[in-house]
Amino acid sequence: MKDTLANLLSLQQELREINKLNELAFFIAHQSKVVIDYQRALVWSSWQNKHIQIRSVSGITRLNKTSPYQLSATEFIDKLITYYAQNSDLQTIDSETSVEAVNKIWLEPLSKYATFYFFRNSRKEIIGGVLLLSNTLPEENEFKQFDWIAHSYKQAWLHLSKPRNIFGQFAYYFKSRKRRIIWLIIIAAFLAMFIRIPQSVLAPATIIAKDPMIITVPMEGVIETVFVKPEQYVTQGEVLFDMDKRDLINANELAQKELATATAKYKTAVQSSYQDIQKRAEIQVLQALMQEKQLEVNYTAHLISESDVKSPINGIAIIDTPNQWFGKPVVTGENVMQVATPEQVEMEIWLPVADAINFNKGDKVKLFLNADPLNPVYGIIDYSSFEATITPSQILAYQVIARINSDQDIPKIGSQGTAKLMGSNVSLFYYLFRKPITTLRQFFGW
Repeated sequence: MKDTLANLLSLQQELREINKLNELAFFIAHQSKVVIDYQRALVWSSWQNKHIQIRSVSGITRLNKTSPYQLSATEFIDKLITYYAQNSDLQTIDSETSVEAVNKIWLEPLSKYATFYFFRNSRKEIIGGVLLLSNTLPEENEFKQFDWIAHSYKQAWLHLSKPRNIFGQFAYYFKSRKRRIIWLIIIAAFLAMFIRIPQSVLAPATIIAKDPMIITVPMEGVIETVFVKPEQYVTQGEVLFDMDKRDLINANELAQKELATATAKYKTAVQSSYQDIQKRAEIQVLQALMQEKQLEVNYTAHLISESDVKSPINGIAIIDTPNQWFGKPVVTGENVMQVATPEQVEMEIWLPVADAINFNKGDKVKLFLNADPLNPVYGIIDYSSFEATITPSQILAYQVIARINSDQDIPKIGSQGTAKLMGSNVSLFYYLFRKPITTLRQFFGW
């Protein structure tokens, strides 16, 4: 009992020393374990019971507003406010007995219970809260302890979220001797906001092959040898890799022996049919068997020839690590490598959703290669994906393809760098404040 009271008083003392809302959110998400057990804690702020913004998540130091988890968490909290705001501030629900709309989008399936506390202002509006996800139902004493400290959380949240009197500070500042200079600067800056400049954004890019030939596995089996190295020049008809032929050769030899046996039986039956009428009935059966064995011989011979995979065109081989394919079991159609024409390349650009701008097909692109940043590669946008996808670096981004101008040196396939996409002309105000405006729209839901 004494330890519990000491923990609560210690938390309350630390609360008094916090003077920033984000610090408070981080404190709540990580220090509440002293009074209640949980696997994940989320702290959010909201405005008029809407416009939810995740402020802190336990175990995560840097939040990404466009990540799938944060978007799912925002939707889940919005449903909690919709269906449970009319009840008490502190509540616990489980995934099996919760409202159907909440159960369908349950944030973490492995955490059965959700304990949440709403921060309300004097107008009973929810301005934030804390969500705790756990595998077990909180004990009664934990529930009471968290209820007590959560009330202190709310008071600290209300204090730190109060708006500051910025207008009064500006009015006082303009009464100084420098007010005329300040006004001139403000007017000049205001007029400069109407200057039209081209909109641009930077994004990672890679030189890729245009319409490469995909080399796949022709049959199920094991790759025996890869004969080419990365970026090796190959000619049409050159063997790229071969499959293990031992089983195929054995099958072909067996089929040839069976064919020889079937042929001998067929010839014997034909010779005997002149003297034995009953042998005549066997001729058609033996002939069909001989034809079947001939087909088996032809088929296995075809598979043996197909096991040597050859290049369909002249070009360079695009393969990461050839050694990983030696002795590897593969299935039909599995992609092994590509063969591309070195002169036919294009830019592949991954534009993060947070940096997306308006551009059209035909707009200009400038690529600064890491290997040669002083000589940019110029191109024109050919294609942009309609939907964003998760990149290998776990970033939600749009794929943009740009063709390279023909009047310059062709860069090497696989070269990487930073692309500068040029969009339409916009005002300087929009150019400078595009990201802040986007952030406000996400917060207020405009």
